[in-house]
Amino acid sequence: MKGKILLISTGMTPAQVRLQPWKYLWETARGLGQAGHAVTVVSDDRSPLRAAPEGPDPNEKLDFIAPRRRGRGPGSLAGLLERLRPQVILWHVGKTSFLRGPFPRLPGAVSVGIFTSPLYHADELLRIGPMRLLENPSLSAVHSLGACLPAGFIRRAMERSGLDWLVTETETTASRLIQDGLWRGPLKTIFPAVDAIWSQFHNKPEDITRKELGFRQDDRVFLYLGSPAPLRGLPVLIKAFQKAKSENPQLKLLILSRETGGGGDRLEAQEQVPGSGVRTVRGYLRLEQVARAMAASDVVVLPFVLVPSDAPLSLLEAAALGKPLVTTRCACLPELAAYGRATLAEPGDVQSLSSALLQALAQIEPRQHPPFSRSWDQFGQDWSGFIEDL
Repeated sequence: MKGKILLISTGMTPAQVRLQPWKYLWETARGLGQAGHAVTVVSDDRSPLRAAPEGPDPNEKLDFIAPRRRGRGPGSLAGLLERLRPQVILWHVGKTSFLRGPFPRLPGAVSVGIFTSPLYHADELLRIGPMRLLENPSLSAVHSLGACLPAGFIRRAMERSGLDWLVTETETTASRLIQDGLWRGPLKTIFPAVDAIWSQFHNKPEDITRKELGFRQDDRVFLYLGSPAPLRGLPVLIKAFQKAKSENPQLKLLILSRETGGGGDRLEAQEQVPGSGVRTVRGYLRLEQVARAMAASDVVVLPFVLVPSDAPLSLLEAAALGKPLVTTRCACLPELAAYGRATLAEPGDVQSLSSALLQALAQIEPRQHPPFSRSWDQFGQDWSGFIEDL
């Protein structure tokens, strides 16, 4: 049966929606809407959210509301629940979300938490090192707090939360929730997907793009994409690349650095240090530009020291293109890496990453390996089936 669904999350803005976890949440709302459910998104953006990957889709049938104040009353979240009377309420949650107390309940409605945060133990964060964590407080603070909270305390908070179900993005996080004894209720994993554009570039030569970026045909190009935040591993990668390049001078590194400002219609790479082999494209690029750059590279490198949000889609995008991948043994990354041709390194370890880069060169030649092809339409159907079975 189709139902009235409310999805509640902060941060659902057009600037965020290509990024995890908001991409996952946006596609959940969009998929349920396409399946015939009446979906309302409640977020902190006061204007209608126009969040399709390459611009607004006039066929979207979603409603967007921003609650105006706390407490009760017509403009509050509690007031919205009473006015809209949804049958299913989807809450965006992480480990520390439960510190705020129970979620507002509505008689007759099913409450589902969409759990998008990886789970870390204190010893795992200690291996990263306090100084590294302090370098990136925006990424590490909430995970550090969550790792320090006693499991029994979190378990009781989750039991009192009022949630009937939890949905995770990965089996890795689902397993840890169970193993750590944090959640004893119904639990389901609905795995994410990739945009259709990635399959268009599967095993497609991008010689022109490669030349535009300043690389020769015989260069061996590693691609890093994402924020330059230290805990995403870029400083470690620079050192590991220099070490690997001393053994193989043909190595090049292309960095798609998501920084302020932003890309135009051309991919323009700059080599900051002549002879270093490192070229950087700065700015927020269009999805097609990112796909072209990845297709023009030989190996994708995602050397996370800490995974800030579950299921980074760039691993699946590399698998959709059929590109060899180098990533780390951190949180859900081995699970996602298994969908492609991957070499794993230890997080934050320069020597381990350098060895993985050299090892990945042996996987450059195309092999018979099925590309990752799960679509957001399939994802939406899975969500619709789950909702209809509640």
